[in-house]
Amino acid sequence: MDRAWTVGFVVLAALVGGCRDNSRAVVPKPKLESVVSADGFPLRVGNNWTYEGVVRCQKADAGVRVTTGRVRVTMRVVEEKKTDGASLYLMQGHPADAAWFEPHGKPGEIVEVLASRYGYLVVANKVFHIDEKRADKVMQAMKADGFLPLGLVEANDLEFEFPLVPGNRFGTPDGITRPDFSYCWRVVDAADKRFAPALPQGKQPLTAARCRLVFDTRPDHQIVGFDPTVGITDFAYEHHGTVATVQLILTGYNVKR
Repeated sequence: MDRAWTVGFVVLAALVGGCRDNSRAVVPKPKLESVVSADGFPLRVGNNWTYEGVVRCQKADAGVRVTTGRVRVTMRVVEEKKTDGASLYLMQGHPADAAWFEPHGKPGEIVEVLASRYGYLVVANKVFHIDEKRADKVMQAMKADGFLPLGLVEANDLEFEFPLVPGNRFGTPDGITRPDFSYCWRVVDAADKRFAPALPQGKQPLTAARCRLVFDTRPDHQIVGFDPTVGITDFAYEHHGTVATVQLILTGYNVKR
């Protein structure tokens, strides 16, 4: 028997022996993938963003009367939990909180919008927006054994998928395959003026959007400006029936990466 055959026989015998004694080869533990790519959302406990702008809303108890008011929305990261393959950030406040908000301040007064509580679940290059109840369940599971509960996160919870490149679409399979580009997130060039928000009087954005994300449905649409070094730069919402519109821009932030 020549040397090549001898070496091959020895290796094969070793493998068979390992199978017989039920031993398993050591599989290297994957590296932590809970941090998004460099083009991702700068999420870290203590980071916060302030948005100001104008809302218009047709009040339910006022017939067809439409009220307009100035509002402020504050978004902040309050807690985080990292495991192998995922990170959960408990959040307070989101620009979308201003949608359907009925302004009740005095003329010219800026009213703070009540902050929602929710979670951003980051998995590889994806960020899922999940409600407070599901976020609490995910947090409890991650603290207990690190495994995410099945069925708590769905494709339509996806809010960001990095990198954000104009022309990309993401969301549910049914949404991204629609020929009209609706019912899914699509990334558009920030230079396209069709998607630029109206600036509040006397206000200028602190930073310019690198791109914008559009989610268009039959009842409504929303537009989100984004800068990977800062986060959400502007936000717009409009209902296509009953009057409900929002125009917000970033007016202050404290962000550490």
